[in-house]
Parts: sequence; structure tokens; C-alpha cells
Amino acid sequence: MRRSRIARTRGYCVLCIVPDGGLAPNDSMSKTVLIADDSATMRLTVRLLMEGRNAELDVQEAVDGVDAIEKAEMLKPDLIVLDLAMPRLNGAEAASVLKKTMPDTPIILFTLYSEVGRVLSTATGVEVISKTDDFPRLLERVDTLFGSSAESERS
Repeated sequence: MRRSRIARTRGYCVLCIVPDGGLAPNDSMSKTVLIADDSATMRLTVRLLMEGRNAELDVQEAVDGVDAIEKAEMLKPDLIVLDLAMPRLNGAEAASVLKKTMPDTPIILFTLYSEVGRVLSTATGVEVISKTDDFPRLLERVDTLFGSSAESERS
């Protein structure tokens, strides 16, 4: 079985076909963001906000910390966004593993538990952004990391 996705670059659409239904590793056409959250609604919300702001982003999803580690190894994302409270392996534990295997990849803990997250930020060396009121901050951070077109249009 083959799986496909459409990548957008400079106004053109490119169809990427992946044999055997596997996940495509990051390509040079787009930046890949991996979102890990046990809430399907939160994953969809973050995905739609990011893709709406920058059509060139390839946003992938993971349902928990174990899934995030497995998908990060395959996808080699340019940014990983983790919820803190997830089943099987929480965001702080997943961030610790990912920091060892992918030390140059930025990781953001996007969590409701911002006070706990700040303590964990110091311990794990990852950035923390609160879900309660900082969706704009998350999007601005993505713009900064990727130098997105949305950022340049506002200038």
C-alpha cells in the first residue's frame, strides 16, 4: 500500500508518495513539526493553527510520549511540541529521551501545568509554553524558529 501527502513550496504543490504506508522522513521542501498530545482535539487545534499560519509546515501527530519518540526517530522533525500529561510516557520523560537522541531539535512543552512545566524546563532544558493563554506565543515561536512567511508578511 502506498501513502501520499501534498507538500507546498513556493506556490507549487508536490505530491510525495511513500511506499508501504511508512512515514516520510523530513524533506528539504518543508519543515516538519511533531505534536504529541493525548487529546485529539488539542492535536487538531494546534495542527490547524500551525498549518493555517504556514502552509509549508508538515505537521505530524503522536498520541503519547512513546509514540512521539518512535515517530521522531522516523520523521526527524525540525520541532517537537509535547504535552506534559500523557499516558505511557509523559512529556518530560519523552523530552529527556529526545534531547539525548536529537540534541539539536527544539522541544516545547505545551501544557496546562505551566508551573510544574517551568520546573521541568530547567531540569530537561526544554521551553515551556502554557496552553491556557499562550497559543499566540506558540505560533510566534514557530515563526521565529522557521522564519516563516507569516512573520515576514507582518513586518
